[in-house]
Amino acid sequence: MRTRIETLRRTAVATLAAGSLFIGGCVTMDPQMTPDERTDMVSKLQEEVQLLKRAMDEHNARQSKEISLSERVAQIGAKADQLEQEIKALKGKIEEDEVKRRQAAEAQQTGGVDGIKTQIADLATRIESLSTQMAPRGQAKPQPADSKNDQKAREAATSAAAPAPAPDQAQKSAEDTKKLYDTGYNLYRQGKYPEARQAFEDYLKGFPDTPLSDNAWFWIGEAFYNEGQYEKAILTYDKIVREFQKGDKIPSALLKQAFAFDALGDQLDAKILLKKLIKEHPDSEQAAVARRKLEVLGE
Repeated sequence: MRTRIETLRRTAVATLAAGSLFIGGCVTMDPQMTPDERTDMVSKLQEEVQLLKRAMDEHNARQSKEISLSERVAQIGAKADQLEQEIKALKGKIEEDEVKRRQAAEAQQTGGVDGIKTQIADLATRIESLSTQMAPRGQAKPQPADSKNDQKAREAATSAAAPAPAPDQAQKSAEDTKKLYDTGYNLYRQGKYPEARQAFEDYLKGFPDTPLSDNAWFWIGEAFYNEGQYEKAILTYDKIVREFQKGDKIPSALLKQAFAFDALGDQLDAKILLKKLIKEHPDSEQAAVARRKLEVLGE
């Protein structure tokens, strides 16, 4: 590029020299020209020389701009290479941090599960203690209903003692079951909580093992909860969790049990139950409510 500029400069000088020779030649070779004609000729040649010089200056300016642009492009290329190296380093750091985060999360999850199990065991002990405190004096502490052998023995004894009902008696029994349950539910919806509890308790005495038994216990717990009897509500919800493990009321029972503990000012146990609900029933509607509740409680 610089060679081209030098060539153009030399060309311009040669042109100027040629112009001078041409001027001199004209003056010498045409003695018939008047002084004015010679002056006009010189002026024209000078104008042409000036035009040529301006053209050369413009060309040189364009060349300078091209040189500056080339230098700028080179600088941008160098900067792009530097940024590319920085991006690679940043990506490597991000990947390293992600590996560390996963490892920490896995370690925390392992420790967290064990911690939750311990907390749940402690919570069960506190609920059992609460049950003992709530039991009237002289009344035996209620036994947990998680013994399969005892349950089978009771079922066998009931089956042996009671004759099989006739078809019409079975139909009447089913109608009575639904009628008694509906009575309790309608009373609950009317806000008559003591009457609703009594109706559900009568239902459970007559029909302790039906598909609606866990529902009946749940509405009893809800009646206690709405009356502000949170301790009794907690015990009722806990009965559902322990005795109806295949029922569909467990997520609701865990959620309302947590709410009852929170109402008593016991946020620690409330959080434990909410986390248990999310862990064991992550896709349930109650789990979504539990997550929002944990946020409110600062988790």
